[in-house]
Amino acid sequence: MKKIIVVSSLFLLVAFPVPGMAHTYLSSSDPEDGQILTTPVDEITLQFETKVEELSTMSLYKNGEMIEMDLRLTETNQLVGEVDEELIDGEYTVDWSIIGEDGHPINGNLSFIIESADSSEEDHIEGETLESAKEPEQTEVENLESAKEPDGTRSMLSSVLTGLFALITLSGIWLLVRSKDK
Repeated sequence: MKKIIVVSSLFLLVAFPVPGMAHTYLSSSDPEDGQILTTPVDEITLQFETKVEELSTMSLYKNGEMIEMDLRLTETNQLVGEVDEELIDGEYTVDWSIIGEDGHPINGNLSFIIESADSSEEDHIEGETLESAKEPEQTEVENLESAKEPDGTRSMLSSVLTGLFALITLSGIWLLVRSKDK
């Protein structure tokens, strides 16, 4: 009986390993998602929670057309994209794809608007232009948040199963010791 419990415990321990709890997520960006800027931009910085691996990419689009960027990784967990010419008025989208230190690929996007002082007066008069541009960005943020939930649920399930396994194993050992005492 003792051998069965030990072998079963070892089998379950190997069969259901606890996955790593740390995943890499975007912690901040410059410009921020949904930000409306009044000055030109020449650099986009994405800050992540852990180290970002070399195969990571970032693409910048304006009106569906890709804008060339020079990418570099920093030692402070940043992916930086530098553009040759300053970005001027318009709506921009950044699509990023990284490989985190834990080996998991993670994708996301953000968008921002650049408008000079002249164009901001025109948009202010129209009013609804900027509001309608913000609504899809909020939906994208909500989608990114909901995409994180399954990992959290999976991690929680793994923790509960591991705890249950430990409880059953300890109960079995306690019953074995107790039965030998009688």
